[in-house]
Amino acid sequence: MSLQLCRMHLDAAVRSFRLGIEGEGSHHLLAFIDVVEPLLANASVTELQRITPLLNQIVAAQSRMDFLCVADLLEYENLLPGLPG
Repeated sequence: MSLQLCRMHLDAAVRSFRLGIEGEGSHHLLAFIDVVEPLLANASVTELQRITPLLNQIVAAQSRMDFLCVADLLEYENLLPGLPG
């Protein structure tokens, strides 16, 4: 269920950022982080080493208000596989 909820929030964030609804996109991104955080606690070191730079890129893009880059990273980078469900 948690991975499905993660996917739902990722998809909603991407859609919102692409439509220029940054507030809604940010809301879904935060909801994704809330759901994925407990999964990361049980992730392998290899998976954490793969995901951490991606999350850093997402935060950096959001900080510079490059919401299309955030949407691209969320949509095209594989954040979910390998996480314990």
